This record gives sequence, C-alpha cells and structure tokens, in this order.
Amino acid sequence: MINEKDLEILIVGDDLAIAADVERILKKGGYRSSSVRKGKEAIDYLSRNKDKSMIVISDSDMPEMNGFQLCQQIKMNGDPEEIPVVLLVLFSSPDALIKCFQCGADSFIPKPLDGEVLLSRLHYILKNNKLRKESKNRFNMEVFCGEQMQYINTNSMQTADILFSTYDAFAQKNRELGQISSELNKLREREAKLSGLSFKDELTDTFNRKVFIALTEQQLKVANRTKREMSLFTFDIDSLKLINDTMGHKTGDEALKHVAAVLKRTFRQADIIGRIGGDEFAALLIEAKKDSEKNISDRLKKNLADYIVEESLRYKLSITIASVSYDPEYHCTIDELLSWADTLMSNQRRGNTGMSD
Repeated sequence: MINEKDLEILIVGDDLAIAADVERILKKGGYRSSSVRKGKEAIDYLSRNKDKSMIVISDSDMPEMNGFQLCQQIKMNGDPEEIPVVLLVLFSSPDALIKCFQCGADSFIPKPLDGEVLLSRLHYILKNNKLRKESKNRFNMEVFCGEQMQYINTNSMQTADILFSTYDAFAQKNRELGQISSELNKLREREAKLSGLSFKDELTDTFNRKVFIALTEQQLKVANRTKREMSLFTFDIDSLKLINDTMGHKTGDEALKHVAAVLKRTFRQADIIGRIGGDEFAALLIEAKKDSEKNISDRLKKNLADYIVEESLRYKLSITIASVSYDPEYHCTIDELLSWADTLMSNQRRGNTGMSD
C-alpha cells in the first residue's frame, strides 16, 4: 500500500529538459522526487529502496533499456501492483497504447508534457491504489492493430487506468488544437494589419525581411504555448559579389532565384522562408525534431547539387549555412536567434565551410 506521507517519485529519463520539467511540476504539486537517467539505474535504485513507497515516472524513449522495457522489468521483479509506473509517451499511433498494456504500465501521459495532466494522473493513482491492489484477476485480449494481431494480458483496473489516460491524452490534444486555432486567428489579424506592406521579395518570391520577422515572432509565441521546438536556418550565397562583377547583375539575380528555388525544394510549405538581406536568406523550421538540423543540411546539400546539374549552371553556386535551435523553455526573440546564427555564420566563413556542388 502506498503511504502518501512517505511517498517518493522516481523520475527516469536521459532527456534532461523533460526530467527537469517533471521535477518542477512535482515540486509545485508538493511531491518529493529523485531522478536517474537510465533504466538499469532505476532498477538498482528501487532495489536499494524497497522499504519506500514509490511511484515511477519514466520517459518511454531511452537508449539501452527503454521505458516500456523498464516497466516490464519492474512488474516482473515484484508484485505488479506494488509500484505504479507512469510512462511519458509520444502518442502518435495506437502502437504506444498497445505497448503500455503489454508492459503493465499503470498510466501514460502524452508528450509534450502537460503539468495539470501529470498531477491529475498521480492523484488518480493514489486515490485508486486500494482498488489496484485488489484487482488481481487478469485476462487475455487479442487486438488487431498495425496490420497484425496483438496479445494483451491485463486486468480490469489497468484497462480503466489506460482508458482514462487515453481520455486525458485526447483532451490535451484538443486544448492544444484550441490554442493553435487561437494563435492562427491572431496571425490572420496580424497579416491583415500587414496588408499595406509588400509581403514578398519580388525577385525570389520569398517573404521579405519585415514579413519574415513578423511571421516568425508569431510562431515563437505558438511554440512557447505548445512547448514545441523550432529551428532557425540562415543562408549566405558565397561570392555573389564576384558573380555580379564578372558575369553581370542579371546573372547575380538568377543566382538568388536559384537559391530560393532550392530552399523551397528543401523546406515544407508550413515552414517560413524569407530573403533577409542582399545575399542572405532565412528559414524557420516548424516543429523541429531530433536531428532535424542535420537532416535539413544534408537534404539541402543534395538538392543544391542536383539543381546545379539540372540547370547546367556555368558558374559555381555555393552557400554557407548556419542553424540555431529554439527551446520554448528559454524564451528569446527572433533578433537574438538571427544574431546567434550570424555568429555561427562568421565562424563558418572563417573555416570556409560552404555548401556547393
């Protein structure tokens, strides 16, 4: 039986930002917590503290032993109902739900994390702990999911727990969609106010600097609310002055158009691309994921090389790229992001690391 007075919550995960976020929420809710970074460390910690009342909150996405495997190991090491396990899951498909059932998880919370949902889940677990201890009768289910049959061994309490977790997940998504809808309405209002401005750079058909900054500022506000990371990329055309001087400004203008075309091939329609200076472009990658910056750089390099071959360009076209990540936990302005990118760009130019064919 969990003793709420002596309760300790063990946070497990190698993502320090998520772990810090969980710790902050727990502290706000009046809970005492400890943290480890790996699944094996969690097993050792629980083994050394068997006399404590524990709840485990684990990120599902970890190297070596992931959260699902950790949960399964905890349930196998003792009474499955003795230590409740809550998993932080990227709830993008039914597979995550099936894995929660199969590993014996008591609850799950979708990422990005919502503090109110986490505290609500903990309150639910503590208030229903007695029922969980009494719910011993297990039964088997067969579920067709992801083009294959899945087998689940569960009990009535876990089924109810996962059902309520799923409801919370959909409620959270609904709130996020409401926030995004509200921000989009504000964005449309802001766009209407900007209607007197020329939105596009006439030469490259990308946003001009003023509009790019205005749209990017609005997206940063959305990111702050939804806790989604973004990435800002800046690009300089190498030797554009040399192209202008030796081949004429018409060829220089064509070079700008070519680079804009490559950027449009590389980024999605939802991303924001702008010409922010004479030979400078910038792009805001919406909802950046792990390795997004490297993937974009690799894709851009390939697209540029392919484009040069397709257009049979008679001069060398290359660009220098810099990228910075935006973490919604640490607010900053678009001007600050551009300044950091400029510093990285200068460092790269000193190292002569442009992209070309």
